[in-house]
Amino acid sequence: MKVLHILRNPFSYAVFKLKSITKGSKLSKVWVEDHSPVLVNLRSKLSADRPFDGLRIGVCLPGTWESFMFLSTLEAGGASLLYYPMFCKSEVGLELLKSDSIRLFDADGSKKIVNNSDFIHDSTAFFGRLVVHQQASVKGIIEQTASGISVYKKFETKSFLHQPVFDLNSSFVKRVGENEMATGLGLIEALLKLHIFLPSKKVLVLGYGSVGEGCALYLSRLGCRVSIYDIDQNKVVEAENSGYEIGELGQLLSQTDLVVNATGSFVPALDDKELETLKCGAILVNMGGTGWNRQFFNDKRKIQVGDWISKIFLGDSKYIYEVARGLPVNFVFASGTDTETMDVVFSLSVLALEYLVDNYDSLPKILQPIPEEIQRKHFDLVARFSNRKDLIALRKDDNENTFN
Repeated sequence: MKVLHILRNPFSYAVFKLKSITKGSKLSKVWVEDHSPVLVNLRSKLSADRPFDGLRIGVCLPGTWESFMFLSTLEAGGASLLYYPMFCKSEVGLELLKSDSIRLFDADGSKKIVNNSDFIHDSTAFFGRLVVHQQASVKGIIEQTASGISVYKKFETKSFLHQPVFDLNSSFVKRVGENEMATGLGLIEALLKLHIFLPSKKVLVLGYGSVGEGCALYLSRLGCRVSIYDIDQNKVVEAENSGYEIGELGQLLSQTDLVVNATGSFVPALDDKELETLKCGAILVNMGGTGWNRQFFNDKRKIQVGDWISKIFLGDSKYIYEVARGLPVNFVFASGTDTETMDVVFSLSVLALEYLVDNYDSLPKILQPIPEEIQRKHFDLVARFSNRKDLIALRKDDNENTFN
């Protein structure tokens, strides 16, 4: 067993040892394999074809069993993996340690990852910033998050990209299958662990992209009174037409029991003044991006009132709650996105990486959608093997260009 950098950093070790709060929620590798039929099929095929032989692939993903299935599939294809688990369940980390082809790093080791990787599978552009800053000779990148795509768009505008970057987030299976239909379930799982009565709660969702839309849908179906705030007026109109309350941010915050950030932006959605307007007892949870300016809490009195729950006093008698320290609550406080959905998303990532390896030198050095031919090939696999048959029907009913 290798001595890994991640185990020498106290904070990273604490995250590495993170366990689900709810007893009985641990799943075994066997369970996850049984519910990842597309990746299992690809793993068998890649073990014969070995398309990644001799390649080093840097990966930035939460340390879940779903990520393990993705990594093991790339490993079967011959890849050596340099992996930074943003959040890691201890049982997953222990399984990863058994592999000779997967090296674990903490955040401090990320420079080593980008400087020694041929290709990168990124999240929140965590590696992408370093690739640009270090001018690393990475041949191609896949980015899976909306927040990360916004960073790569800025890099493209400034002509900082020297390799093709595939936008996984805009693909149908990611945008609809995960973001709209599945991510919100992780939020609900996390909120149920707070042991509060959700129906009738006044909830404000910040950001009405695909994640915010999915969160709002599940919350409203549980009986929450949902309001939406977005800086994009087209999104505001869309939210209002869907039956959600809209209004000025300050007014909405003063009436809200629960704030869900789903902006996907690295610009804090709530600044100091706006945090001051929160009603007493309001709960803050984050689903993506930088939800609020956490430095505002530095000089405030705080007490821990539960695992990953802080009670923060804004005055002598006024207080709010912050869940998961502003980190994505669906990963830190719950189990993330379900296995069957991530089987579909990560299997598209595998096919996209295979295509990138074969064609990186002929692809334009810009941010671009995953090629339509790869998405069609992927849907053939989904139709044959996946448990998410609903996505096939949705694709047929979708009036937009499904693949772009």
